[in-house]
Amino acid sequence: MKLGNFPKQPAERLSKSITYADALDDGDEVSAVMSCVVDPAGLVVVPTLVNGSRVRLWVSEGEDGSSYKITVKVQTAGGEIFEDELTCKVRDL
Repeated sequence: MKLGNFPKQPAERLSKSITYADALDDGDEVSAVMSCVVDPAGLVVVPTLVNGSRVRLWVSEGEDGSSYKITVKVQTAGGEIFEDELTCKVRDL
């Protein structure tokens, strides 16, 4: 699912969260971050499973004038797999 866009400057380190509470069945929870892919390379994204319904992405670096697609794939304890996309536009102001 496409989640949206966000801007950042090259020297910033930002935190973005993906919340799955509305998508989860009763009693289910996110059990693992399966992958986090950035295209093109150059933006650093570190995913962290905060709890059973939220993943935090720590986003840093990136080249001025570049746009990056971040694709995150998670799996729930019940076996569902969710894939989400965000776009980060890096601009030095």
